[in-house]
Amino acid sequence: LHTIVTKKTLFVDRAGKKFIVGIIRDITYLKEVEKKLREVTLHHEALLDNIPDIAWLKDGESRFIAVNKPFADACGRKPEDLAGKTDLDIWPHDLAEKYRNDDKQVMESGQRRSVEEPINSPDGRVFWAETVKTPIRNSQGQVIGTVGISRDISARRAMEEQLKNSREE
Repeated sequence: LHTIVTKKTLFVDRAGKKFIVGIIRDITYLKEVEKKLREVTLHHEALLDNIPDIAWLKDGESRFIAVNKPFADACGRKPEDLAGKTDLDIWPHDLAEKYRNDDKQVMESGQRRSVEEPINSPDGRVFWAETVKTPIRNSQGQVIGTVGISRDISARRAMEEQLKNSREE
């Protein structure tokens, strides 16, 4: 079964004679590619949406391509409102610049980067997160963006601090 698109255009020559020119194009392959792309997109969304940690994808300009719900919750927005935004549109300036510098280092080095850092939630709470950023590469191996995941480690840091204090006592 093939998908065909036709386009017909009416022309009138200088003598007033009318004729129709038509183009017939088989777009079966394009429709198959669109279907596969939709399926891949659904798989990526399912993966991103089922990660309980904060997760995101960014392009080479550090613009968000996609974020999951925990990410959107952490900055008090809806996931669909964040596509195309940068850290500067979301976070306080000093944190946004730090995040952008981390992205730049990952993209320039082509290496994964792991850091522990504070995150300010919209309700004013500061929590500690372990963040891992990894380069995204195209089929030629060029870095074209980053993918990141951030996990709340506040409880672990609090226990480490308690252990440190008890050792000092």
